[in-house]
Amino acid sequence: MNELFTQGRSAPGSRSITAMMQDDGERIGRFKVRSLMRELELVSKQPGSHAYKKATVERPDIPNILNREFDVSAPDHVWCGDITYTWAQGKWQYLAVVLGKL
Repeated sequence: MNELFTQGRSAPGSRSITAMMQDDGERIGRFKVRSLMRELELVSKQPGSHAYKKATVERPDIPNILNREFDVSAPDHVWCGDITYTWAQGKWQYLAVVLGKL
């Protein structure tokens, strides 16, 4: 289990390790793998779930100009962006994406 965890760069959780062990012919279940991982203090580097908060109050300093009307009449009037992160080169890297209609 330690070897599989290390090969996966500390990323696989109990489900992934269970699948890898079963592929290697081991007869083991996910909950047994989970308890063994806890015993060995193996913690996956996978990010936890993220619950987005729904705004309860309109922000007067950031007006909602677009108002979900995404059909724009001319190029370069509306831009959209988002940010996420991904595991690369042994650490978490941020990825920012900006879309604009040309």
